[in-house]
Amino acid sequence: MRYTLAMAASLALVACSDDAETTTADAPSNAAADASGPSDDTKDASGIPATTVALPMDLPLAPESYVSGDSINEYDFQGTPMAQFRLNSRNPSADVLSFYAAALEEADFEIASRNEDEGGGMLRATRADGSQVELHSINSGSSVAEGESGTTFTVTFGSESQ
Repeated sequence: MRYTLAMAASLALVACSDDAETTTADAPSNAAADASGPSDDTKDASGIPATTVALPMDLPLAPESYVSGDSINEYDFQGTPMAQFRLNSRNPSADVLSFYAAALEEADFEIASRNEDEGGGMLRATRADGSQVELHSINSGSSVAEGESGTTFTVTFGSESQ
């Protein structure tokens, strides 16, 4: 099964596998819809689209951010439970990565790698139970609305985090 993801090159191994089975599939069907976010009637007073889904691993929602399509794609990849979602933010990707680095460390994750430049960055964190969270963030591009950054999360659930 193929999944359309803004950062497909970074996630090709997971996202394009025929072995992945979708258990929750509410992902947008194209990048243009992904970048535009929900309609105006689902936005809060500041204009940020509402997010009603809970993030995996009890992660907090970064300030001025929302989960694109208000959905999280959960699936099983070769016997390993995983989840993917797209977070859009009015903050630059460096701020989003810093926010989640601190939140992951607070949740007993160790930052395994982090790289950034003016175009975006990535962060990978691991935990003793085998859980892993990867973030790939960009500041601009065809899949990001004007004035927003976009971050794709890939979560691998460890044996004790399910």
